[in-house]
Amino acid sequence: GVEGLLANIRDLLWIPITQAAYRRVSNDVFEHLLALDHNFHLHRKTGQIMRILDRGTSSIQDAVSIVLFNILPQMVDVVVACTYLGVMMQPW
Repeated sequence: GVEGLLANIRDLLWIPITQAAYRRVSNDVFEHLLALDHNFHLHRKTGQIMRILDRGTSSIQDAVSIVLFNILPQMVDVVVACTYLGVMMQPW
């Protein structure tokens, strides 16, 4: 129905934002890794660093997605409902 269509449009619009954020965070982390001391790289495994990088970026994406698509719309709903009730009830 309409909800599925809106969800698909939301996902379609969200893809470029997600990719840009992932790219920016990954580049920043990679630059930071390159700036680290040589001893750090000698004592760490590359796979471990890549796993940490993937977990961190996916966590950031999940947090932003939750805020934008769950928390923010609920806050807007509450404000709209309170405004509507305030206008209709005219408490002043």
